[in-house]
Amino acid sequence: MTMLNILREVDKAKVRPVSKVLRQLERLVSGFNYSITLDVKALDLPGAELPLNEVMLACYPESQPHLVHVRQVSLEEMKTDVDSCLRYEGDEAAGPQFTAARREKLEQELLPAFWRGLAELIPYPEAELHSYPDERGLPGYVVFWSFAYVLHHRAQRRCVVITGSSSD
Repeated sequence: MTMLNILREVDKAKVRPVSKVLRQLERLVSGFNYSITLDVKALDLPGAELPLNEVMLACYPESQPHLVHVRQVSLEEMKTDVDSCLRYEGDEAAGPQFTAARREKLEQELLPAFWRGLAELIPYPEAELHSYPDERGLPGYVVFWSFAYVLHHRAQRRCVVITGSSSD
């Protein structure tokens, strides 16, 4: 039996709150000629170690993790990157159609809801956080920005992958 056969998807009901916020973010931040693609996948692991290649292939079969060198990042670095990407307003021709009300909803409601939901799925402040620097095989089409992070909690034996990209 291979490692890919042992990895189990986390119950969809546990992932749904994060997925729901990601869909709301996609609608809010998209604009005239600008769209974003956000995704979350969660797996329960058979042990405390992170089988990164197998995790990525289970989540995104077209990815090529064997060609990638991930690096561990701090919580502040990951949150700053994700928040910065989601706040990106682009230029007038391609950017999102932000208004004061949309900015307020992003800042006061959706970003906090995303981080709360993610913390319920995996206690990320205590997790190992890895930047995954390759968009091959991941959802979306990168034009302006992208991110992919692998969050690994040893004690919980859980791994969560969050991805995002923007396109025109």
